[in-house]
Amino acid sequence: MIIVAHVLLILLGATEILQADLLPDEKISLLPPVNFTIKVTGLAQVLLQWKPNPDQEQRNVNLEYQVKINAPKEDDYETRITESKCVTILHKGFSASVRTILQNDHSLLASSWASAELHAPPGSPGTSIVNLTCTTNTTEDNYSRLRSYQVSLHCTWLVGTDAPEDTQYFLYYRYGSWTEECQEYSKDTLGRNIAC
Repeated sequence: MIIVAHVLLILLGATEILQADLLPDEKISLLPPVNFTIKVTGLAQVLLQWKPNPDQEQRNVNLEYQVKINAPKEDDYETRITESKCVTILHKGFSASVRTILQNDHSLLASSWASAELHAPPGSPGTSIVNLTCTTNTTEDNYSRLRSYQVSLHCTWLVGTDAPEDTQYFLYYRYGSWTEECQEYSKDTLGRNIAC
């Protein structure tokens, strides 16, 4: 019984020491991450990377990061690692922010935000395609042992309203990590690709 009491006192003492490390009256200054970058890694894929601030005081606490996707579609999540992959549309640009956070039972401490941005790809206004529509068709394939079905993709689009006559369009599609360009285009009277 005495041994159990000593172990219990030691455990309680350790808990008090850990909690004393994070008392609310002690100021913990959190610094924003550094070297925050956004890199396009594939079709509609970006990699967000950053490094912990080298001047951040280490006090035996587990720092996390809050990632906020600002555009094209807002999202917000937390992570313990210093990189994050994201699948999203990129033709209108992409921006995100990251900050260092520390959560305890009583509150959330956070640094200021570090931000990065990818600008929309260059192009003249009015030259982008409009009304992109894609359909898939799945048929059973009795002749193949590897796949019991075949999937076909058919896409159509309209030429941009202000696109010069020599503007050309190309369609790329992705399935998982596999990316491919359309193999068969349909063309309009000016020879521009308008369907795949």
